[in-house]
Amino acid sequence: MSMRVRRFHWLVPLLAVTAMLAGACSPRKLMIAQVGRIIDAGQPAYERETDLYLLSHAFPSHVKLLEGLSVSDPHNSDLLVLIARMYAGYAFTVLETEGEALRYEQPPIVGLGLTRERLEEEISHCFQAGAGFALSALACKYPDARDRLGRAESAVAFFETLGSEDVPALFWYGFNLAGYLLHNLQSIDAMSRAYQVESAMRRVLALDPTYYHAGAHLVLLAYYASRPPLMGGRPESARLHYDQHRRLIPQPMGLRELYWARYYLVQQQQRPEFTRVLTELRAQAPEASLFPLLDSVAVRRAAVYLNAADRFFDD
Repeated sequence: MSMRVRRFHWLVPLLAVTAMLAGACSPRKLMIAQVGRIIDAGQPAYERETDLYLLSHAFPSHVKLLEGLSVSDPHNSDLLVLIARMYAGYAFTVLETEGEALRYEQPPIVGLGLTRERLEEEISHCFQAGAGFALSALACKYPDARDRLGRAESAVAFFETLGSEDVPALFWYGFNLAGYLLHNLQSIDAMSRAYQVESAMRRVLALDPTYYHAGAHLVLLAYYASRPPLMGGRPESARLHYDQHRRLIPQPMGLRELYWARYYLVQQQQRPEFTRVLTELRAQAPEASLFPLLDSVAVRRAAVYLNAADRFFDD
């Protein structure tokens, strides 16, 4: 049995349990919750994985398994949040990393065999689906969530009503929405929701600034640094979130440096510093870091951006 096959052997009992659920009655929700907890407990295994080809198969299988379970228990908010997180992980680590290589006319990184156009469709679909599942999780507790987020005047006020127990759903809603917007910059409808990313992440920071490796700071770093001032970009705010993230997560983190270089340093047209940061990042060994998966993504994208540097700078 190959290593790749062996590393999936633990899926067999989960699939067997799923099959049993089809005939279960009263214990169905209990069993669904248990399967969800098993997969949720396995998230650290994803965070330690650096083989993006392996993850390109693992993420979809788990997503579809969880979606199937959610049909039988549509008000299980923990399950819905987990699906949103899995969609985000797949889109960001696998699809978007492959897409960045193709965007800048470089060899595929993961080897998915998809065209750039097809990848863009998949990335948008996954981020949009992830945001939808996170919103469904919020709607389990706040039935009017969709209506309130559908109107700008009530959306920001809605975020302010959320408490610490809502942070996971709120974070993955904002993360997925940010990814969706990044790949739909020409869509007026999509961009009209950009303020929700900012509001959601600012609320996460108010409630739990360390959630998911202080990820809200990284989202806002990219949000403020990737946009021109006329579209809400604020380089001083981007730098503030970079500094605050370093205080919260003092350990080396490749994704932070990648965002800093790709967005802030490009926005400021600081090519020598851009080259220095990404050259150091490219030389790192993700397996030895505290954030193996995220740093693996950062190292791979650093190489892509270095090779495409002429596209980012005027000189």
